Amino acid sequence: MDEYWKKKSWKLKAQEDLPYLATPTIVIESIFKFLKEENLIKKNQRLVDLGAGDGRVIVFASEFYSLISLGLEININLIKTAESEIIRKNLSDLCQVKEMDLFNFDISEMDIVFCFFLPSNYEYCSHVIETVKSGGIVINIKWNLKKFKKYWKKSFKITADEHFPAYIYIKK
Repeated sequence: MDEYWKKKSWKLKAQEDLPYLATPTIVIESIFKFLKEENLIKKNQRLVDLGAGDGRVIVFASEFYSLISLGLEININLIKTAESEIIRKNLSDLCQVKEMDLFNFDISEMDIVFCFFLPSNYEYCSHVIETVKSGGIVINIKWNLKKFKKYWKKSFKITADEHFPAYIYIKK
């Protein structure tokens, strides 16, 4: 397997194009509260965080909502931080983080896809949107995914922090 995402030059370019910007805890809490209130999540659903950073989303989803959570990340220091938190909270049975790129992952079996796509990177993420299963939930932080409106059955906007709105989509 060609693990291109482990190459230093590729990592630098990827992190330049899709930089790490942590989602504030209040935003994560409000997203999952909304999903629960709308009966959109259930125990043991599968969540993937594309660009999981320090793992805060996957840890929260597993700890408070019993979701089977996977974080994909290319920054080894952030992976180590996430793994430490997963171990500290004894969540290894529900939660893990892998050094992997979003282009090398089959998203079609995931129930919830958490991402932080920038408008300048929409061309990179179109395959993600296309392969999300019918009824799957896509959550994007800060920027809406209106370019992909033909794929959505429903959409919602959560604003717990005016600088980090969350856009939630349910795929047709």
